[in-house]
Amino acid sequence: MFCAVHRLGDDKGVEEMTTLLSCAMFAQLLMMTVQQQQQQQNDAVITSELDCDERASCSYADEPTRNCYCDDLCHVYDDCCADYDVATSDAASPSRGTTSCQRLSDVLTRHDAVAELYVVSRCPSTYDDDDVRRRCQLHASDNAADRFYRVPVVVRDDPLLLTYRNVYCAACTVTSVMPTFYIIQVMCRTLPTGPDVSVASLLRSVSCRVLYVAPPTAATSSRTCRAHIGRCDRRWADAAVIDSCRRGPVSYVYAGAHAFRNRHCARCNYVNETYVSCDVTSLQRAGAAGGLATWRTAATIDVNRRRSVLNYVERHHRRPHQAMYELPDCRQQHAYDPFTEQCRLIPSLQLADDYPTTEQAQQRITATSSVAVVNASDGTMSLQFSLYAVRTRAERLTALLAAVLSTMALLVVVVVIAPRPALRTQVHDQTVLGTVISLLLSQLVYLLVVPLVDVVGSACFSLSVVLHYSSLASLCWLNSLAVNSLESGKCRGFARGCVYAVTAPLPVVVSVTLLSVLRLDGSLGGPACWTLGLGQLILHSIHVALVLGVNCALYAAAMYRRRPLGRPAYVSMLLTLILMTDAVLTVAAAVQPQSVVLAYLSLAMHAALGPLVSLATLLPLCLRARSSPLCQRVTRQEQ
Repeated sequence: MFCAVHRLGDDKGVEEMTTLLSCAMFAQLLMMTVQQQQQQQNDAVITSELDCDERASCSYADEPTRNCYCDDLCHVYDDCCADYDVATSDAASPSRGTTSCQRLSDVLTRHDAVAELYVVSRCPSTYDDDDVRRRCQLHASDNAADRFYRVPVVVRDDPLLLTYRNVYCAACTVTSVMPTFYIIQVMCRTLPTGPDVSVASLLRSVSCRVLYVAPPTAATSSRTCRAHIGRCDRRWADAAVIDSCRRGPVSYVYAGAHAFRNRHCARCNYVNETYVSCDVTSLQRAGAAGGLATWRTAATIDVNRRRSVLNYVERHHRRPHQAMYELPDCRQQHAYDPFTEQCRLIPSLQLADDYPTTEQAQQRITATSSVAVVNASDGTMSLQFSLYAVRTRAERLTALLAAVLSTMALLVVVVVIAPRPALRTQVHDQTVLGTVISLLLSQLVYLLVVPLVDVVGSACFSLSVVLHYSSLASLCWLNSLAVNSLESGKCRGFARGCVYAVTAPLPVVVSVTLLSVLRLDGSLGGPACWTLGLGQLILHSIHVALVLGVNCALYAAAMYRRRPLGRPAYVSMLLTLILMTDAVLTVAAAVQPQSVVLAYLSLAMHAALGPLVSLATLLPLCLRARSSPLCQRVTRQEQ
């Protein structure tokens, strides 16, 4: 088979004999090699079986790689080793409907880089608070505003050592206990430069990743488990194998990224025996720290102690430093959510600081600003304010509805004024149209801004600059409108007013942008999207105050001269009142981010902005144009 005998002729018989002998020797060697390989495979199978039996025994010393459990709770979770003497325990069994063994990809434990824990992720069927039940299941949400619901907790004196998927799952399962939150750890590619970086910006950054670390203050770490397959494939027909899989001794085996209760479960799920291993290190699983070996811990947030630690490096010296700051205080039965920077109600639970001591209360910082970062070196503070950002899902939906409503109302004004030459011959009407178009641009940009409030990047930063400019330009149009409505002579003119409205906001916008790019004032370690530093907010507020002051001075001068005020002057006053109210509420909501009333007042004003501007501009036109069919119909109804 492996050689061919060549016919060499009668005179070459010796060479033919030599070739035959060589072929025979080659065949003999080949047979010996095959026998040796078979013997090695048999020895390997015997060694593997002995090793698997050893790993499934309580005598195996290496507990993390043992393929079963030997503790007081193994009979509760049905994962005892075959040689473990199951003792009677008073521990209550967890509900199979609420508790399961889960592999948490974003959670780190103290003993294992990959967290496989018995987790309570649902409320009992008898629990009747639908809001808490809904919040318990929000741990599966991909919305960035719902990341607080992904923070696991443990409760003290829990005999089952369970992990609760979030604090609301604990609230609906146990009562009158004190939960302990996992530590929030922010991993970034590089450490931020300088201590003036807010942790909130790191939580939103696409260059950082959030992990949850088992709290070191807990009495014991939550009990691990093996997320495994313990049932046969429904197509499997061998009843004996099915029974051995479900009721046989626990001896976990692994194949690829899957774990099985024992070899019988692997077999009845059609896994080739060649690929089955009892070494847990062979399990292909991506842990929370997967791919983060070179990343740095930029911040840690301890909700239990209400404080955070920021790790940073100085611009010219790469030696790492730390800055510690306190989280804002919350009322009783409330916990601070660092992702949305608000306090959340946690019913039925006693939190760690519901009843703080006087000394603890004096050491905390009251929540009067978005973030108060304390420099560890000189004690200075850097305040940051979210001027246009919305934090929660409810605020986001409200902001979107408000922007859509205002946009539709402003479009009505443009459609009415722009196509009619008779309404565009007067400077006042032209200026009103410029004001409305500027407001419409702001609303359209805001519609793009709201879905990107959790994004940090160049596109996000560019949109924030455009939004800031268009908002300030809308206010500058008010000055042009007031001048064209009250003054006469050289000061009037649409071209002059247009040039002023377009150029006046540029110094403020350029200054704010440079402060962010050069990281000089609340820069969040680079160009900021939705936050301003204290100096940037002051520049914005000064611009708003100057616009309001100029208009008030013009109106006061007109009244002092007892000059009759016509329709253009009253329209200008109404638009000034509407736009200034919106601008003041926006700044107030940024300065007081914990005030829900201010937040929703600002959003309500955003929604009413378009309709109010539409009424202020179109109603006088309708009253003046008596020939309008709509006005004639209204007049007949009144008569």
